[in-house]
Amino acid sequence: PPGVGKTHLMYAITNKILLDNPDANITHIKGEEFTNRLVEAINKGKQVQFREKYRKVDILLIDDVQFIAGKNSSQEELFHTFNELYQVGKQIVLTSDRPPKEMLGLEERIKSRFEGGMMADIQLPDYELRLAVLRNKARSTGLELSNEVEVYLADNLSSNIRQIEGVIKKLSGIAFLSEEPLTVETVRRKVPEYLSENVPVEDTVKKIIKVCADYYSVTEDEVLGEKRDKNIRLARNASMYLIKELTELSYPNIGDYFGKKHSTVISNCKTVRETLESDPTYAAELEEMKREIKR
Repeated sequence: PPGVGKTHLMYAITNKILLDNPDANITHIKGEEFTNRLVEAINKGKQVQFREKYRKVDILLIDDVQFIAGKNSSQEELFHTFNELYQVGKQIVLTSDRPPKEMLGLEERIKSRFEGGMMADIQLPDYELRLAVLRNKARSTGLELSNEVEVYLADNLSSNIRQIEGVIKKLSGIAFLSEEPLTVETVRRKVPEYLSENVPVEDTVKKIIKVCADYYSVTEDEVLGEKRDKNIRLARNASMYLIKELTELSYPNIGDYFGKKHSTVISNCKTVRETLESDPTYAAELEEMKREIKR
């Protein structure tokens, strides 16, 4: 998802290659720019020069490659560029905000090539990483935060690294303009728009149910209803499990949302946990839903 450091990794790869081999021919471009340059080349009759540029490199890096989906000429050009580079053993690095199978409008022949490489799923930062990044950003801006404030922020900033950067910038401005110490209570009052504790739990529950319903192609009303068709049951179980995992609601509270007894919620959550342990595909599906909920 956005804000987890994909572009930083692309630059790191580029810098490391140039450190090892300063003469390496590297092209690093965004997916949207690839399309724009192709359109310009077609308009000026310079398709040959365009192909020379991208097919004679040692390493091709395309950031946000999902932007070529649905663009037929760009996909055609990238397909042949990909094949030519791959066949002569050159390196290709791509980033996107979703896996190939979720790129609507992307041709199957390109999806299969994307999936033929090593795919790395970059998750949202966990607590330890958020805390480390937060401390590093604060130190680099000269902002002094108590351990209590750092821990509180790491607990309540769960979106992405850009969110952490935004909070540090705002708190730096507050610290510069005000003599008021930056306590947990001050932070609560000054940056409420960033804090996950200020997202109403009902909104989170609604989003979880919507994401799970959409994933299994059923309606939210069906998830909350009495039908027990397979996909409805899968969406309902996933919803209950994720509500328990992502909120502070108790089993009885969750049961109230679904009109179920708390014992039913416990049983459904247990079913999900058992399936997670035995079925890697299901575990991947649940992680996919969780990422969508946190966006």
